[in-house]
Amino acid sequence: MENNSSLGLYNPLKENIIFINDYNKYNIDKYKDTIAHEFIHLNQADYEYTLINEASAEILSYEYYDNTTINSYFDAVKELKIFMEIVGPETILEYNFSGNKDNINETLSKYITESEKEEVLDYFRTNPNDITSYDRLNSIFDKLSFNM
Repeated sequence: MENNSSLGLYNPLKENIIFINDYNKYNIDKYKDTIAHEFIHLNQADYEYTLINEASAEILSYEYYDNTTINSYFDAVKELKIFMEIVGPETILEYNFSGNKDNINETLSKYITESEKEEVLDYFRTNPNDITSYDRLNSIFDKLSFNM
């Protein structure tokens, strides 16, 4: 497998292939959640907003594939759920499966400054594993929800 630090991954450069680490060594039940998560990635249309992609894969695999828990990206899932309350889940689903970012950008532009919008989008472009604090994002979300 290309990345030994995770149980599985989907690489958009290798279409329609999900990589599972050490699949043959274990029972499929161990990988059920990982397979569901990576299957969501396989169907996502855009990969610019990594935080949205990862958190959405966790949420959708939990809600639609009966995963028992949110297994990873806990903070990113929390932030995405807050953002979904602001912009609506349809906006996030549209981004995930059509790649259309217009509604995300329009909502942000309507209620916060351009520099704050860019800060939010920078968070979205960042791998959740690389984010050490969501304090600034939460502050902007507070302003965004207050201004709506």
